Amino acid sequence: MQIQFSGIVDDRVAEDLRLVYLHRSPVYPIVYAAVAVVALAMGWWAGGASNPQALFFWFLVALGAIYVGFGTPRVAYNRWAKPIQGMAFSGSVSEDGVRVDRIEDLRPWRSIQAAKLGARAAILYVSKAEGVPLHRQFFDSERSWQQAKELASEKLTGRG
Repeated sequence: MQIQFSGIVDDRVAEDLRLVYLHRSPVYPIVYAAVAVVALAMGWWAGGASNPQALFFWFLVALGAIYVGFGTPRVAYNRWAKPIQGMAFSGSVSEDGVRVDRIEDLRPWRSIQAAKLGARAAILYVSKAEGVPLHRQFFDSERSWQQAKELASEKLTGRG
């Protein structure tokens, strides 16, 4: 069974992909925020007002933790999404893998490291930096979209 897809990454598709790309466990930002609080406490403990260099250092560590926890996912998304904005994607999803016509090679399921599946969009990650975007409007029907998502979910169980 091959499920064909074809479409252009327009603003609506890009917004749905953004929501899928940035969706992650809330644990990560909470952990980084906790690291920031600990860093500020360490700065205060290291001398506070009497040692401004130590306080400044720990303040920078706290800012770094906040940036990593909240800023880097958005920066990574923008680096991934800007080149594909307006790009046409077509290909097929099958039991063997995913074929994107512009790449011309079949990406077997075993070569796909992870997937993020949403209600109207999905991203199949070939590497941490390269993902194949799929969107509901790329498929002929709701049924073919659901089949493609089910196939990806089945083949990629435990990989993201």
